[in-house]
Amino acid sequence: MPVKKFFLPIVSAGLIIGMQAPSAQAAKKEQKPSKMEIAEKLVRGDHPDRAKPLLLEIVKAEPKNILAWYLLGEAYQDLGLLDGSEGSARQCFLKVLALDPLYSRAYTKLGDLAGVDGDYIKQVEYCQKALKCPNPDPFALKYKAIAYSNLKRDKMALECFEQFRAQPNIVKDDPRVLKVLANLQENNGKYVEALATLDKLEKPGKDRDFEIQRARVLEKMGKLQEAAAIFSNMLSVKGNEDDEAALTKRAELYEKQGRLKEAMADLNKLLSGAPSAAAYKKRAALWLKLGNKDKAREDLNKSEQI
Repeated sequence: MPVKKFFLPIVSAGLIIGMQAPSAQAAKKEQKPSKMEIAEKLVRGDHPDRAKPLLLEIVKAEPKNILAWYLLGEAYQDLGLLDGSEGSARQCFLKVLALDPLYSRAYTKLGDLAGVDGDYIKQVEYCQKALKCPNPDPFALKYKAIAYSNLKRDKMALECFEQFRAQPNIVKDDPRVLKVLANLQENNGKYVEALATLDKLEKPGKDRDFEIQRARVLEKMGKLQEAAAIFSNMLSVKGNEDDEAALTKRAELYEKQGRLKEAMADLNKLLSGAPSAAAYKKRAALWLKLGNKDKAREDLNKSEQI
């Protein structure tokens, strides 16, 4: 759209100065963003490398600045600097709690780091501390659910995650939320619900990872033919005819259905393109089912040579 041109009538110098004065005054009122505001924007914008030096300046000048220590912890975490005596995410979050023992989000972050270490009991403990604070961080419920899931406490994990989804500021159908929900529903044997959640995430046939999960859920439901059909659709895509994972899984599903010749065809195609010890062993087991011990022995020998 063309910019409109505006023409001013000729006026006296005094009037021009008078007209310009308010603009100059407004300009003075405009304030540049502070270092903290810039640093926070960089952290939220996934630029921790640029935020780090600014935050180090701030905590050096203001050692009791809680928000700066917290943001520095997030920056370190994003940079993979998780642990250490200094210059690490863990130490920053501990510093936050030393300054404010009721800073809920810092407990959540320490729980997240405990989960990275594989200490899921500690992760639950930190999340519980976060939830006991006056202003509990809702994300503590999410990480607590993940910890329970890793501890194989599937029912507790799903209940906790549903509490997280029920929080007023959480978008229930956010893809990141639904992805975790589908996994937890599957782990709890809620297969119909898991399929419904996957349908919300992506329409069938669109995303490979979700398709693989769909097939896995259908297999657990005993719907082997439908599960195999998903891999058939994947293999029907031009350029994807030799997909190793799809061929391997469809062969397994065919074998479970007693469709041994079709399973053999998939394994033959797989071995012609990408021979592996595991594939030869699978085909050896299939040869035994078909009553051909010589072929089975031959494949086992080939598996040992790889």
